[in-house]
Amino acid sequence: MQVIMESDESKPLVDVKSDDLGTSKCVKIFGDEVGLHHSDFHFVFVLPHIADKSATLMPNAEVIFQKCVKRKARDNLTNWRAKFRGKEKVMTNKAFQVIIWELIVSTLTGSHAGFSVSWMPSIDEDELFLCVKLENLEVARTLARTQTLLVPVTDLTYGVLGKTIPKINFLGEDGSAAASLPYSTARDEAFQQSTKRKLEDLEKKVSDLALEGSGFTDLLKLELSIAKEVPTYDPEVQKLRSDLLHLIGELDAEALLFAVLKDLMAREAGSTPKSTALRFMYHLACEHMEKVDQDSFVKMLRLMEGSGVEAVYKARESRYDDQPSVEAMKEVKLFNEFRDIDYIRIVTRVIEENFDCEQMENHGVIRASFVPHKWDVVVQFMKSWANPLSFVQWPNTHLHAVRDYFGERTAFFFHWMDSYLLMLFGPGLVGLILLLRFVLFDDLTATYIVTAFSFVMCAWLALATAKYNQQSNERTYVWASSSGEDDTIKLRDYLPEMNGSFQETFVRLMHWLLAVVILVQTVLTAAKISEIRREARDLGDGIYVLPIVGPLKADLVYSSGAYIITANIKIVSFMWDTFSPMMAKHENWETDVDKQNSMNFKTFGVKFVVYYYPFFYTAFVKPFVEGCGAEGPLGCRTELRANMTQFLAFHIAITIAFLLIPMVQAKWAVSKEIQSAAEKSEHSKKRKYNYLQLQAKLPPSPDDSTDYMDTIINLGFVTMFSCICPIMTFLCLMTFIVEVRLFALRSTYLSRRPIPRRANGIGVWMSILKTMAVISVITNVGFICFMMEPFRGYKFHHQLLCFLFLEHSVLLLVLLLGWSMAPVTIQQSIAEEINNTFLDEMVSDPDLKHAVAETQLKSTYPELDQLRPTSNP
Repeated sequence: MQVIMESDESKPLVDVKSDDLGTSKCVKIFGDEVGLHHSDFHFVFVLPHIADKSATLMPNAEVIFQKCVKRKARDNLTNWRAKFRGKEKVMTNKAFQVIIWELIVSTLTGSHAGFSVSWMPSIDEDELFLCVKLENLEVARTLARTQTLLVPVTDLTYGVLGKTIPKINFLGEDGSAAASLPYSTARDEAFQQSTKRKLEDLEKKVSDLALEGSGFTDLLKLELSIAKEVPTYDPEVQKLRSDLLHLIGELDAEALLFAVLKDLMAREAGSTPKSTALRFMYHLACEHMEKVDQDSFVKMLRLMEGSGVEAVYKARESRYDDQPSVEAMKEVKLFNEFRDIDYIRIVTRVIEENFDCEQMENHGVIRASFVPHKWDVVVQFMKSWANPLSFVQWPNTHLHAVRDYFGERTAFFFHWMDSYLLMLFGPGLVGLILLLRFVLFDDLTATYIVTAFSFVMCAWLALATAKYNQQSNERTYVWASSSGEDDTIKLRDYLPEMNGSFQETFVRLMHWLLAVVILVQTVLTAAKISEIRREARDLGDGIYVLPIVGPLKADLVYSSGAYIITANIKIVSFMWDTFSPMMAKHENWETDVDKQNSMNFKTFGVKFVVYYYPFFYTAFVKPFVEGCGAEGPLGCRTELRANMTQFLAFHIAITIAFLLIPMVQAKWAVSKEIQSAAEKSEHSKKRKYNYLQLQAKLPPSPDDSTDYMDTIINLGFVTMFSCICPIMTFLCLMTFIVEVRLFALRSTYLSRRPIPRRANGIGVWMSILKTMAVISVITNVGFICFMMEPFRGYKFHHQLLCFLFLEHSVLLLVLLLGWSMAPVTIQQSIAEEINNTFLDEMVSDPDLKHAVAETQLKSTYPELDQLRPTSNP
């Protein structure tokens, strides 16, 4: 393939035709007809086409080049500095882009990667799509080894080593907990050769035993002993049994023995002495297997009591028919086949090691880069998991498919939401029933019921957090994501020499200063709005002159205060989400995980105050500063309930709006591009707008930190204000049901596909949830002791003493409940024990020792020199 410079602005920059990546069929998306490609790509760059007439000068081309291209790729470009330090020290942006584009192509198709690359112009020829695909299996295997890609071992591997595949049950669904190992072709081949040798040795031993058994003086004893029709203490029968059991104990791999016995029995057709001996040995092996499962053993004994030899043989043959054959054993693979997501991880890892896509997009070298969606998977998700009309679904039903498509980080987010949704179902129904408390009981009894419910919700959050910690650890173990390779990639801007420097400290302090400014603005704004509402309330039906706005009805000013508070929360939250990531980029964090953890802690502190302060003010400050009107503290509680209900309704409306806005923007961009193509040339009219071009117009997949924070904030309303407004549990349950489906729709249909990342559970959010459980105890006890009967009538120092006593007591109970649930379940411990033994035996195998050593070596893809593709599609 060749990148060429064209002088005619109507031509693309590459020498391929527009239909080289033709479409196989068309579908309707956002109301427009969109073509689908024949091939599924693993990564796509969107490159702007700059015509000669519109080229501009780039005075800082060398500096920008070093930002966009990492050292690994620069080192592969011979004398790259000379390209920017020639006679013409200033180059055009078009020439600069071509240098980087050619470097991208040469890096991805050369000996360091060996990918296939295809080009495609957009429908209006103002963009070029560089489509990357990894389709050479040998290239994938070599890169997987050098990247230490974790791949689960096959189920048959456990049978070869005589182990049971560990299982972890998830709500009735058995999940395989097979071990995952860094991929190694040498280890795979060594394991296969070791298995073949074991089969050959075992076949010889079994054949010798069969020959020995065929020489018995009375073969009928063997036949009859199978069905227990004669005593089994006959010396000859007992000797054969003893020899075989010794072989089984020595081998410790029933799967190999079954395979060999079935193979020898198939070869020894007919009724011969040797076949009789083999059948006897087969039944002994079956009996050994049945003793492990007592129920199976009892059933087989009952069958033997009234059946003959053939009936017993057929029953066992049917029962163990799924045992692998010798041929299958000889072809056993240590590792499972690569999934599509594994290919994507390999490709994105190579790209991230060589290029900074964010910097290239910021400097206009590319317009976008993304992992493309697969339309057939999108259709399946839209019919089930991401169907906006199917809100009520059993949690975690599609979690495996989500993990295999989006990666563990996204899957853990939906796992968290689904798990808490399931655990919130009971409290939500109780909160709905408690609406009748004032109808069924007197006021004091109803207050006691609500008090008890608030304590239950505090305990619920502690237990739910501990339970999810168990479930998260199980998923992490099954998905083998606790040692993910994504954590090892250092951030491009990280400078080791700046650790502990004044500049690093100053930038991090400025980030905290931004947090303080946000908090002060929230407090002052809430105080000002409360003052205006108090003045408007005192005017009754009069007119209130609002600054800037002018005269308004006082009751309107008072009622709209709650909405203004909610709007301020959303605006301030948006400001923090915008500026905080910008400042975090300059804090010199080593890895993305370190940066995200720091940001999430700051974000939780900021948004906790931003979201909850207005409600805390109404509950704890307003009764003493402004008063709660004629109703006293009851008026503040009524206002608090109304404000929280309005906040949740407004929150759902904002969530839906933020989902619809990108769809409208994408629809407008697609229509504009199709219209632009129609105006350019007749050739453009004949082209189909394809799915890749549409995805380029979609917004990038949003960071899950914002979604985590929003859902945890909603959960906080449930646990911290349950004594004031028990119905919040039901409202939050409904919010979770709606949001989880909307988030699924956004991930699948309304945004680009994220790069599949590994994750160790939900990370720092688990600590935040535990902190929320402690804060919930403090706030609920505070509400009870200072605002509710019977403590409301006490003197302040008595209220304070009651608060300290109840807060410490309930907090101790909540902490004990959380500690009572171990972080690792019994079934996970069993799976870990099985896998540890399994891995120990693999390591101790002399045939595999050199393969283990081979996987520990690092290289820079030397094997790929022989795998360089000769052509690209």
